[in-house]
Amino acid sequence: MNMFQQDSRFTTAMSTVGDLALLNIAWTLCCIPIVTIGASTSALFGTIRNIQEDDGARVLHQFFSLFTRRFSTSLALTLMSLAFYALASFDLWYLGHGAGGTDMAALGYGVCIALTFVVTLATAFVFPNASRSNASAWNQVRNSALQALRRPIPALCITVINALPVVIAVIFPWGLGFVVFFWSLLFTGISAWFIQRIANPTSKTEE
Repeated sequence: MNMFQQDSRFTTAMSTVGDLALLNIAWTLCCIPIVTIGASTSALFGTIRNIQEDDGARVLHQFFSLFTRRFSTSLALTLMSLAFYALASFDLWYLGHGAGGTDMAALGYGVCIALTFVVTLATAFVFPNASRSNASAWNQVRNSALQALRRPIPALCITVINALPVVIAVIFPWGLGFVVFFWSLLFTGISAWFIQRIANPTSKTEE
């Protein structure tokens, strides 16, 4: 089969990559106000799930339709996430620099890291499932925690994928620029594609 035929695996893959790039740029632009990160992320995952279920027509139309769906709930999820990670970041900074390096500070630092990791695992399924959920923000978090308990390995995989750009940005001297450029253009979409496969490997209906 000619690889450039319309229905070949190559052209299908390239079409999907093109859709992911468009969605990635839309996601980046819609995240700029900060408080819209949750709505943008929910829309990204929802549109990718539609593509994976062979409903990839008019991806930008789908994205913006999902972006406005239950915006208030997405806003609540965003504010909850920002508040938690801002508090965790401050605690880690204070325990690492402002507490004088005592044994209690070291213990508190470890507890804070462990708590942040557990909460991140527990919320791994929130945004991948948000576009099809009619639950309140708190119930979406609760449902994600229950799903993470039932499926700890997928939750861990999702957490690792989400943490990858943070790790690159922190560890490598060139990491921040690399992450800002590539995750703003394509890698967020690709990551979301794999996360959605992990979160919903076979389901074609709302759980």
